[in-house]
Amino acid sequence: MSRSSNDCSGSEAGGFWRTIEGLVKGRWLEILIILLIGAVLVDNLLNSGNLFFNRLESWSNTNEGFASILLSALLLAAYVLQFRSNDRQRVLMEQQKDIMTAGYTPVIGVLNQEVKDYTDDDTKQVDEELLLEIVNRGNSLAQDLAIRFEIEHEGRKSLFDSNSVPLIRVEQGTWWTSGSGGTLSHEEEKTRFTAEVSLNTKQGEDLSITEAAEKLFQEENDDKIDRFSVITYLTYKDAMNNPQTIRTNKYNVIEPRGEGSPKLSNANPDAEY
Repeated sequence: MSRSSNDCSGSEAGGFWRTIEGLVKGRWLEILIILLIGAVLVDNLLNSGNLFFNRLESWSNTNEGFASILLSALLLAAYVLQFRSNDRQRVLMEQQKDIMTAGYTPVIGVLNQEVKDYTDDDTKQVDEELLLEIVNRGNSLAQDLAIRFEIEHEGRKSLFDSNSVPLIRVEQGTWWTSGSGGTLSHEEEKTRFTAEVSLNTKQGEDLSITEAAEKLFQEENDDKIDRFSVITYLTYKDAMNNPQTIRTNKYNVIEPRGEGSPKLSNANPDAEY
């Protein structure tokens, strides 16, 4: 029992001296300046400056050049102290930001993604919709949820820019807020969202996949293409307003050899050509 107590005391003492050692190593310049200032104050209060201050004054009068150098060195030390203090504050602020970010991070997962074809449905105003089931397993809100469509193909220069379409809940609640995209709380279960499938031309015109394919598959000199890929990305912002992106799928659209129109709903997701 006595041995255990001694080991514990020794460990505490070792920890204390390690703390002191770390403090001295990290702030030796500050400690030195504080000791010098303390020595001057004690000398003036107890000995009217006879022990240190008066001698220093006399020495500086007879060694003006060296005293000037010493004063410059002290000023430089003061600048170094200020720089180190600012640098420590910067590091502390970065650490606090990292802690806040870690404490408010949505973790988004796409459980399912499918394309619905409404070409023959007169009640719908869109040709195709992307339907997603999304879940948030993090500890914060995900906001401004959207799907970004990007197009890739070989051959001639692309006629299209990426197009971002806001996600809308399939079942909207009365609490639902308006904005540029959907919002998903970490307290909810999996939630269904939908977005219109559309590509955006360089001129700012929104087109369906079929309309885009008609432009891309039309013969243009010797640079005709007969296939292209549509890549979908889920984008959102976390609680710190940082943008996040998740690649969700790649659809390979091939020019039909007979009847039928090229659509995302009959494309091959993530399949080779």
